[in-house]
Amino acid sequence: MKYLTLNETRQKLTEYGLKFDDFIDLYESRDLKIYLKHSGFIIKNSVDANSKVINGYYLDSIKPFRGIVEPLDDLTNQDIVSSLLDNPNSIIYATIDNDTYTLLRTFPTDMEPCLLESYAQFYTASNFLIEVEQFDKLFSFKGSMELRTEKSLILENQKLLRIIGGMLAGIKHSDRYKDLKQNKLYELMAQAIDTQKLGLSDDTVKPIFSDANKAISKYLIKNNK
Repeated sequence: MKYLTLNETRQKLTEYGLKFDDFIDLYESRDLKIYLKHSGFIIKNSVDANSKVINGYYLDSIKPFRGIVEPLDDLTNQDIVSSLLDNPNSIIYATIDNDTYTLLRTFPTDMEPCLLESYAQFYTASNFLIEVEQFDKLFSFKGSMELRTEKSLILENQKLLRIIGGMLAGIKHSDRYKDLKQNKLYELMAQAIDTQKLGLSDDTVKPIFSDANKAISKYLIKNNK
């Protein structure tokens, strides 16, 4: 299995035209997983049934471990999202087979519970790993969809300009309405729609009409030749 570091993840997000917030959103929705590579020892934690706070260790559970783990993520003990937001948090807990473990550097020489945390391996967000296959599957699709949406909006805007341009062209060549100015046309439109609700004003409409005039020559007249 191939993995990306967090820095590599940021670079690939930029390549897809996406923001790091998109990554955090997918992680928070549990559509994406974050991992750590740990080599050392692990010890199982006891967790309070009511508060869910880590409150101790099972001393007979300590064992060597080398492999990929998921860092524990909850607001009570260890907040991964906070680490993703560049807060200098230390990561020492992981979820392994649905149980919570403390990640240790070495085998403790002193098994006093109050001293065990001093043997913990402290990781940071810079140690996070993301599966390449999972990342590409999620973000290449998201990026292409956003690009597709942007292109669709451009096409819709062009279509709207043609419609308005057609209106202006028809008015310009009409004996009855040829003297109708764009501002007057806006006033007539304002009578038919709730401009306040739509947030329309002269500052919005006049540039649209200006672009529509350009659309007449670019799309209508050109296509009629």
